[in-house]
Amino acid sequence: MNQSVTLVKADELAKMLSVSVRHIWRMKAMGKLPKTVSVGGCVRWLLADIQLFLNLGCPDRQQFEAIKAAGKRGC
Repeated sequence: MNQSVTLVKADELAKMLSVSVRHIWRMKAMGKLPKTVSVGGCVRWLLADIQLFLNLGCPDRQQFEAIKAAGKRGC
């Protein structure tokens, strides 16, 4: 299975959500965005997680991770 993973930087996510980059970091700190991944010390988000997050109506991180985990178990 060849699966491509697309990562999103904070400035790209800010544009997607129409907010400032500073607001992205605030949302991350408050647990209002999906978990990040670290790549060489850089913080990124999985594009697939952001798309699912938006489709689910932007739940907080705890709710999002629970929904995502439940979906994986159901497969």
